[in-house]
Amino acid sequence: MKKIGLGQSISIVANVGVIASIIFLGLELRDNTIQARIATTRDSATSRTDLWELIAADDALASIYMRGLVDFDQLSPTEQTQFDLVMRSLLTKIYISMLAREAGLINLNPELEQRVLEGNIFRMLDHPGFREWWETADRRGLSPDLTGILDELNAYRVESG
Repeated sequence: MKKIGLGQSISIVANVGVIASIIFLGLELRDNTIQARIATTRDSATSRTDLWELIAADDALASIYMRGLVDFDQLSPTEQTQFDLVMRSLLTKIYISMLAREAGLINLNPELEQRVLEGNIFRMLDHPGFREWWETADRRGLSPDLTGILDELNAYRVESG
């Protein structure tokens, strides 16, 4: 039987220590990823719900929002601007959440109609006033990716009728 020297013993212990460290780091990375997903999902939902709560708490803004969804053209120029700002804010929040999802920080439902973020957009596209706004909206300042997504979802909505 061959004897293991002190140098070999130290090397074996060091290698076991390296392997244990790699396993520990892997577990820590997995836990951190889970925590990042939870935080991003919470922050994503909070950013959208905060805006909806703001609209719900302000009668004048809620009126503009509701009337704008029905018929954007019947709003006064000031109200159209307010509606535009609310829609831009909401769409930007949705788009930021989509970016987080693409980065793997939010889970993706395989069914397009069941996805929360796309569902928010589909819900708005169901309203003729939102579609009127979108057709005439100044798209400067909105991400080209976001405008593409909205146009694709609108086309999908029309096709699935």
